[in-house]
Amino acid sequence: MSKIQKFVNKNELGAGIRGTSLSFDAIRFESLNQNYDLGEVFYLFANNEILFNKVIKQFEYALNIDGILNHYIENIKILEKEINYDHNQVFFSADHSSSGLYLSAFKKINPDAKIGVVWIDAHGDMHSPYTSPSGNMHGMTLSIALREDNIERKKRELPIEVKNKWKKLQSLSGEQKALEYSNLIFLGIRDLEEQEEFILKKNNVEYYKSSKVNSESISEIVKNIDEKLKDCDHIFISFDVDSMDPDKVSYGTGTPVKNGLNLDVTKELIDRLTKLKKKISFEIVEINPLLDSHNNMARESLELIKIVFENLEK
Repeated sequence: MSKIQKFVNKNELGAGIRGTSLSFDAIRFESLNQNYDLGEVFYLFANNEILFNKVIKQFEYALNIDGILNHYIENIKILEKEINYDHNQVFFSADHSSSGLYLSAFKKINPDAKIGVVWIDAHGDMHSPYTSPSGNMHGMTLSIALREDNIERKKRELPIEVKNKWKKLQSLSGEQKALEYSNLIFLGIRDLEEQEEFILKKNNVEYYKSSKVNSESISEIVKNIDEKLKDCDHIFISFDVDSMDPDKVSYGTGTPVKNGLNLDVTKELIDRLTKLKKKISFEIVEINPLLDSHNNMARESLELIKIVFENLEK
């Protein structure tokens, strides 16, 4: 029996460019080409059909917030029933707006557990409706988990309706927020807005830019991460494929940023992180085959997934 629970989440309400809901299908077709068995997966609730409903009210700086709130509420209920805390998890997610629901669900299932987060991404994803330049909520997911509004750097006032929906999203983890700043580490980051830089500095969040990860010892970086998160019961590794260098891997993602992680470095990083002696949940996110050529991103991502599966089954 597998030691890994595998979940597929096709929600793509949080991104501005369509296509991430096809990410798992792209990986699955590549697995067929390689005769590699991904195993049994559980499909979470997705409500992408609302993207085609032009009657639904939109809020300029919290796009699709009603659908995302519903997506969180329904899937937290599902995960409360399905998550086995004796197992590791792998989440095949579409866009990055869903990560907050996993963290909220973990906190609801086990309120006393301390969750550490390793966020491997070109971006900070620490905006809120008060600060977001786009309104796309895949850039706000960590602020949901951290219950962060960043009022000190706000760019606008919000309608009371948006304020209430945003607060409800942040409260779904229960009495406690899902994540503490002291248990958050960034890897591969290189594209931050001023508001996000302010939050990082204010809260002394540890981060490694892609240039540092590419040039320094991965074993030492992971050793430092392990030490920083030593008191955590559970490590959530969120791997956004845009953390990798698009010129060397693929442009099959919605927000590619040059000078990212090298593929060999990424493989070693994922290998060492998923060997940490903790309960591990791993998420792969933001693959967009509609933006790709010859399914390259899914092909390289499958190689990373093989590493994750092998380590988490031990």
